[in-house]
Amino acid sequence: MAEENATSGFGIGFLVGAVVGAVLGLALAPRSGSETREQVREQAGAAFDKLREKMAELKKNGSKEPVVSTEEE
Repeated sequence: MAEENATSGFGIGFLVGAVVGAVLGLALAPRSGSETREQVREQAGAAFDKLREKMAELKKNGSKEPVVSTEEE
């Protein structure tokens, strides 16, 4: 049970760190505001699509089987 919580906490921390890093990277990038906003929209859309896919997998497989992506992104 404690191992599940540690793994879950790590995953959440990793996702938060990735989002913060992406936002900072975009904010500091030498692009115009409209180009940056468009890029953010595209990346956010892709991230939400992946999240929907993972949620569908979890729903299909049940919550006891972990969903781990092995594909290179």
